Amino acid sequence: MIIENQSEWKRLILRTGSPDSILKLENRFLRYVDAKNDPKSYNKHNGDGIYVSIGDNNPMKNPDIAKKLANAIRGENHWTAKLNGKQHPQKGQRRPSITGDSHPNKNPINAAKISASHRGKKHDYALGDSNVMRNPEVAAKLSGDNHWTAKTNKLTCEYCGIECTKNNHTRWHGNKCKHNHREKT
Repeated sequence: MIIENQSEWKRLILRTGSPDSILKLENRFLRYVDAKNDPKSYNKHNGDGIYVSIGDNNPMKNPDIAKKLANAIRGENHWTAKLNGKQHPQKGQRRPSITGDSHPNKNPINAAKISASHRGKKHDYALGDSNVMRNPEVAAKLSGDNHWTAKTNKLTCEYCGIECTKNNHTRWHGNKCKHNHREKT
């Protein structure tokens, strides 16, 4: 909104100083103007951590502000406008709900198009002899002691005897192990 209408906005530097002193000054100023109750303010609190519900003071309920913001969001800089001339199925929707069966790819027409676009493509694991892992020298270099799983820090839990990676040991074993029958304080 500021970039689109620079003539409607004004920036004033009231004071310079350390971050702590500026934060205290801002809190005093917010309380002085009672910013959280001002319909033209974007602040939801007066620097005291007590938030107010925007409700009727919401600047987005002002049609002029809402339209400017919507144009900025849905304009030519929005990601849905950069699809090589194709229109995105959710373009223009404010909050598309695309979970579960309402996902656009669940639509039989879209699913058929996706399926057709993948038909005939070969994945790395299905390339046959051109798969680099079928080369015995490469496979030997990436297996056994050279495999990434062999390089992880394995620890054994002193309570249950399970060998696991360090992060799992920290999260589930050691003093936190369910087999640890020590009295916890």
